[in-house]
Amino acid sequence: MPLFFSALLVLLLVALSALFLGRWLVVRLATKWCQRKLQAELKIGSFRFFWIQNVSLKFQQHQQTVTLCGIVLWRSAYQNGPTESF
Repeated sequence: MPLFFSALLVLLLVALSALFLGRWLVVRLATKWCQRKLQAELKIGSFRFFWIQNVSLKFQQHQQTVTLCGIVLWRSAYQNGPTESF
């Protein structure tokens, strides 16, 4: 029985590590893509499981900054209607 719990703990640690590494990779790829394709600097303040907060794009050519407070990637209560957070 202790072997089962040890294996479960190791599996949980591997899954959490993969989740954090995947999130880091997504942010890194998005930042590099914005630099190359849009010639803009992307800053992400907070990247949680289903939403992103404090996103800003700073375009180098026109010196404009676009700031978004929060982006909901998925919401289970969407059936009640879209949120008015912008």
